[in-house]
Amino acid sequence: MAEEDFVAGPFEADPEMLVQRARDTLADRFPNITLAPGSLLEWDVETDAQTAADVAQLALTVAEEIVIDVLTRLLQEPRRLATPATGTATLLVSGATAVTVPDGTILEGIGPDGEPVSIQTLGAHAASIGTTEITGVPVQTLQVGTAVNGTSGDLLGLEQFPFGVAAELDGPLAGALEEEDRYAHLGRLVRLARIMAPRPIAAADIAEFVALKVPGVEAALCLENTDPGPPLDTVAAGHFTVGIRAADGTAPPGPVVAAAQALLDAALTSTIEAHVVTADYTTVNVAATVLAWPGYDHDVIAALAQDVVTSYLSPARWGEPPRPGEEGGDSPPRWAQTTGVYIAEVIERLGTVTGVDRARTSVTINGVNADLELEGLLPLPLPGTVTITVLDR
Repeated sequence: MAEEDFVAGPFEADPEMLVQRARDTLADRFPNITLAPGSLLEWDVETDAQTAADVAQLALTVAEEIVIDVLTRLLQEPRRLATPATGTATLLVSGATAVTVPDGTILEGIGPDGEPVSIQTLGAHAASIGTTEITGVPVQTLQVGTAVNGTSGDLLGLEQFPFGVAAELDGPLAGALEEEDRYAHLGRLVRLARIMAPRPIAAADIAEFVALKVPGVEAALCLENTDPGPPLDTVAAGHFTVGIRAADGTAPPGPVVAAAQALLDAALTSTIEAHVVTADYTTVNVAATVLAWPGYDHDVIAALAQDVVTSYLSPARWGEPPRPGEEGGDSPPRWAQTTGVYIAEVIERLGTVTGVDRARTSVTINGVNADLELEGLLPLPLPGTVTITVLDR
């Protein structure tokens, strides 16, 4: 939520606007008085305008802080702090003796940005004599924020112990979030207050409830009367299936899914059963030929066209309806059920690329010159290989 979306108030906080307002008022009431540049009167007006602007800005800030404080306590929804990345690791030990790797053992890795990342084990982990490998050890970073997401590879530090040999992450660490922006928190509080009937009961409310309450969920989509099974039942009275996705459109990790399920289990009435799931993803490859206007670099056009198609196929924005108020829409992100990848839409987007006259209708989606129906209950695309051929018009 942008700052101006919440409260404009009856206060003008722009000193230049206040000076102009003073000029207009003086000209209207005292037509014989002129604010000459550099005059003492002009200096007085500008000084008073700056003071008034400072007071108005303070009033706006105080009003916002009061709303944040009251809604935070009322909804018991504090501002979200930055979180660490988590994952698992494999620890290699000598096997000469029975050992226990202590809880909180500090290991060191290298983040995607090349900076050191401190990683601690969670829980104590034992190995008997002859065992040289401890697998699936939960770990988390000591640093917080998204910069540590994607940390992978070998870890140092286990060799400091007599029994230690080496350690390695089982895969890239994930799940770290940045601290919530003040206005994002305020916007979330206001939207929660709007939907906080005693219990969320409508499908749209349930989806927004999950997206606003569960860290790591950027958007949710709720299907009424649906039990994902197996077997799938789309006429299951009292059942809701809630699909969730992360900010980049991918499936949130297991702990986030579990948190969303626990939230709904506690919030919904006993007559409603919710099922939290992630989307069904289909990799989509696109090949297209576009005709370029004279004078445009074909390589540049191809790169721009690839970006446009990749953006169209992004699961982070897939199926979102137009939203009022800004380019790309307001918040929170909406997720609409859109099950088809259409050649006409690919051609339409290619036509927006600078230097492109038009795209040929011979576009193929996954090797076929036809629209693609995405599979699954809650389908989302994943951009695959996008091949663009550029020809002279």
